Amino acid sequence: MYVNVEFLDTEPMENVITSLHYKMDKTIFIGFYDTVKAYKDRTEFFLREYCKVADVEFVDVPQNDLQAIIDEISKQVKKEQDAGNTVFFDITGGEGLILMAFGMVAKDYGLPIHQFDVVEDKMIEFRIKDEELLSECGIARDHKLRLTLDSYIRMWGAQINRTLEANKDKLPIHSKSYMEVVEEIMKVLNTYGTEWNKYTACMGHKLKVEGLDVDIVVNPDEMYNWNEFPAFLKKLNTAGAIYGYDEEAAKRNQIKFYYQSWDVKRTLLKSGNTFELQVYQEKKKREGSLDCDMGVKIDWDGNVKKGGVYNEIDVLGLSGNILTFVSCKGGNMDGNASLEPMYQLDAIASRFGGKYARKILATRDQIDGVYAERAAAMKIKLEKY
Repeated sequence: MYVNVEFLDTEPMENVITSLHYKMDKTIFIGFYDTVKAYKDRTEFFLREYCKVADVEFVDVPQNDLQAIIDEISKQVKKEQDAGNTVFFDITGGEGLILMAFGMVAKDYGLPIHQFDVVEDKMIEFRIKDEELLSECGIARDHKLRLTLDSYIRMWGAQINRTLEANKDKLPIHSKSYMEVVEEIMKVLNTYGTEWNKYTACMGHKLKVEGLDVDIVVNPDEMYNWNEFPAFLKKLNTAGAIYGYDEEAAKRNQIKFYYQSWDVKRTLLKSGNTFELQVYQEKKKREGSLDCDMGVKIDWDGNVKKGGVYNEIDVLGLSGNILTFVSCKGGNMDGNASLEPMYQLDAIASRFGGKYARKILATRDQIDGVYAERAAAMKIKLEKY
């Protein structure tokens, strides 16, 4: 039986990365009491459910007693070797006393040590004596277990809410016909920039109707930039987002057209939807994300049936071991308007992505000066579209 002995870290990826690559029979975590208490259940669930590790054990040790840590690790090694098992030391994420303890025990027992570079997804190995390295034991998986957005979030003890109730307003981003129309709408969005929100806000309020058929007499004084508004609708008509737009009726302050579909209507009536779709498309293409989604609702306690606290991410992408959180803001970013989305983005990325998370604030407006400096200090990348 092959046994992986490692320190239980607060970064979930560091706790499971070996089992994503290798078919370990058993994992023994050495950890501090508070860390074991907080991370035991989620770590064991992930290893058993996704990595099919049959046996997972947790052993707590004192934080500031090097000899006690050495003694406990030695005890676990002797127990496994007496049972005829092959033991490997995993020091991914380890530091301080823990690293020292593992190094000393490895020298005493001649055990091989390995460590993963999480970002590069590469393993480094250290041979102490003549024991076989992990890579030489023939238990490497043919292909590393592929993480998805759902499994990654489960690794953090949370869950993406995929219920119909929670996602009733989710746009059909996997529909080819819908996304073809969206591509044309994006061209109109790029024409109007930050003004887009003001035009679509009128559609969501002054032109709001129950069905797909719009036939309303408006007060020009209540419409944003009425002189240009007909031209805006004409562009949407050309894009295929609406059809039957009546230019002559507009001269009589009457707006007449039909929405292409219910999904397109929902897209246009919420100003930020089109920008989020644009960023989503760009991330899928440019980042090469294996898994990417938008409007992702994350339930903190991992039990969507009970409800509770959740956060919604505009765009969430996973590439390799790295999760990218994107907040999309298509309006003006004057003054401190960028601060709130920065703090929200930082909080949720830290909670569900840890130190390896990438954080992006996507905007239509430029963010400069002290606000750009603040973003840099929070390790948030600013992307202007």
